[in-house]
Amino acid sequence: MYDGLMAVKHGNGKDWWLVTRHWDNVSQSYNNEFYVYLVDSLGISALPVQTVGTMRTSNGGEISFNSDGTKMAVSDWGNLIELYDFDRCTGTISNALNIELPNTSGGPYKYYFSLCFSPNDRFLYVFSNLSIADATIFNLI
Repeated sequence: MYDGLMAVKHGNGKDWWLVTRHWDNVSQSYNNEFYVYLVDSLGISALPVQTVGTMRTSNGGEISFNSDGTKMAVSDWGNLIELYDFDRCTGTISNALNIELPNTSGGPYKYYFSLCFSPNDRFLYVFSNLSIADATIFNLI
C-alpha cells in the first residue's frame, strides 16, 4: 500500500475508481505499479496492475485528480512529481509526464507531502518540507 490513496468518479457518473500505488515495505524495492479498483453496486473489483511512469523511491506522497478526473498528479517523498492521463471509463493510467524526477543521489529530499490542482486546473500546487510556507506552483498550460 502506498501513502497516497484517491477516489475519482467513473465516466458513467455513478460508480467510482479507487487508485493507489504499490509499496513493498519488506523489500523496499522500487516500482511504478498502480492499483486501480472499480467500486460499483456489485462491490469492489480490481483491475490488472498497471506499470506506468517513473520508478518510485519512497512510500510517502499523494495522488490528486483534476476537476474532471482526466488528469492525475502523483508526488512522493523522494522528489518525484508526475502527471498522467486517466481514462474515467476504463480506469487506464497513461502518458506519464515528469515534472520533477526523483532524487536518487541520497538527498537532500524535498519530501513532497501533498499536491492539488487549482480550481481551473491550470496550476498544480505542491507542498514540501522545506519550510512551513513552502509551496511550488507548476503552470500546466
